Amino acid sequence: MCSSEGEGSAINDLVQVLIWAVVGVVVGTYGTLVGAGGGFLMVPIFLLFIPGIRPEQATATSLAVVFFNALSGSISYLRQRRVDLRTGVIFGIATIPGALIGSFVTQYFANRFFYVLFGCFMIGIAIFLNVRPDPKTKKSAHIDGVLPAGWVERHIVDRSGETFDYAFNMRGGILLSVVVGFLSSILGIGGGIIHV
Repeated sequence: MCSSEGEGSAINDLVQVLIWAVVGVVVGTYGTLVGAGGGFLMVPIFLLFIPGIRPEQATATSLAVVFFNALSGSISYLRQRRVDLRTGVIFGIATIPGALIGSFVTQYFANRFFYVLFGCFMIGIAIFLNVRPDPKTKKSAHIDGVLPAGWVERHIVDRSGETFDYAFNMRGGILLSVVVGFLSSILGIGGGIIHV
């Protein structure tokens, strides 16, 4: 009887591993496609399907998943030469202080407060993505041929020869990245969903 219980437990464990592997592949694929890592999906999945998991455990586990999703996606985009590496490194370094602070703050959140905060944040992101101006209709950042203070221009040519020219507010991006680090750390979503 013990032997059949042991076999049943092993089969159950194997099924659990396979289910989580499939979830990981689906979330990783989608998260990489949209540049958001998948944390915005993993945290709710963990909270719904792992009984007793605390918000800080869900966020920490989600961030580990997002790290590997982001790493594999970044390698793929680097091979395509579609990464603005200089800007990515600057923004990445700027997220570190906020992320460190956020990792300490999250342990003080009650479960209910975390759920409300996470839900409101996701609704806010959804609203922003639907009401923001179309980037194709935005006016040029140049004023009389000169960029405003704190703005930089980038020119990237990918492996297929497609050209990407754009300008952005570097100072604002760095400040936003500190906030991104904080939010991504307390919510376990990674910073891609905000940076994108």
